[in-house]
Formats: sequence, structure tokens, C-alpha cells
Amino acid sequence: VAAAAGGGGGGARALTFQVEPKSTSCLYEDLESNVPVTSSWEVVRGGLLDVNIKITGPNDEVYYADLYFENRGVPGYKTFHTQTPGTYSFCFDNQMSRWTPKVVSFMLTKDDDHSKDSGPEDLAKKDHLTPLQASIAKIAHGIAKIEDEQAYYRKREHRHRNTAESTCERIVFWSLGETLVLVSISIGQVLVLRRWFSGKRAGSV
Repeated sequence: VAAAAGGGGGGARALTFQVEPKSTSCLYEDLESNVPVTSSWEVVRGGLLDVNIKITGPNDEVYYADLYFENRGVPGYKTFHTQTPGTYSFCFDNQMSRWTPKVVSFMLTKDDDHSKDSGPEDLAKKDHLTPLQASIAKIAHGIAKIEDEQAYYRKREHRHRNTAESTCERIVFWSLGETLVLVSISIGQVLVLRRWFSGKRAGSV
């Protein structure tokens, strides 16, 4: 399974998708060289909330490769600077699972304001900015931060909702099992008592 994480330009991109058992899903992004990139992920549903993750560059250079477990002390993100321009891949491997799909929430944040076509003469200095432009830049930065936080809380809410639903299902199954056990014990007791009283009645006759 392959998909594009997003087009050109800076900012953050978020995507939630399902990795089927015995399969690998990859996301691709075209990046320039020397671009700060932060990729974050979270397994919101499926099995032990684990998945193999591998990040590679255009020349197959590996930026990250590890088995990720949710809430096991392993950080769910990787920050790096791109070395060469080209297509970067973010792959999520669920080959170790035979039956259980994994739902993964992925976010890619990049800052490619420093393109190779921009020189020092193209960069605006602080004293070149008017108060209005400085305020606009500050507001834009605040909005980007809010969007990142909203995406984070949406992922957490999704995972917590799935956990609550799974817990409710387990409670229902355990309650049904407990009811069946109690009914079976009650029927067994009735049968034993009937046989015992039938045996005594036959003996007295």
C-alpha cells in the first residue's frame, strides 16, 4: 500500500490509516535537501499497539528503523534533516501480525522555507518587518501550534475511545461467560439433588 503524505510547502500533514495484517503501508513525500522534518506516529487500535517503522531517503539511507510499542517508553516521533532532495518513504510494517490490523495515526511536519533557490539576500531581517507583519507572523505561528495540538488531542481521543469500547466489549463477554457458568452450576446442582432424592426414594421403597 502506498500513498503520498502531501504536496510541497511547509506545515503539518496528518493522516490516519489501517495497516492490514501481513502487509506494509508506505507514505511518500518529496523533500528538498537540508529541510527539518519531524514525523510522529501513534498506533490507536489493534493488537498490542505495535508496528515496525522505517524511514528512508531517496538513496535508501535509513533515518529510522525500529519496532514501536504504544506506551512502552519508545518515543513516537523522529526529527531529522534531509540530506538529499528526492522522495522520502515512511513505511509501517505489520508483517508480524497474522490476523489483527493496526490503525496508525501519522503526522508529518516540515519547514522547507530554506529552499536552495533562496540566498541570504532574500531573507527578511527583523528590522525590515513592520509591526503589522510581525503580528501576522506571530499569529500564524500560534495557529500552526494550535493545529498541531488539536491533531495530537484528536489522536489521543481516538485511542482512548477505542480503549473504552474494547473494555466495554470485554466486560460484556465476561458477564455473559459468568452468567453461563452460574446457569450451568445451577442446572448441575438441580440434577444432582433430583438424582439424590430419587435414589433415596427408591431405597425406601
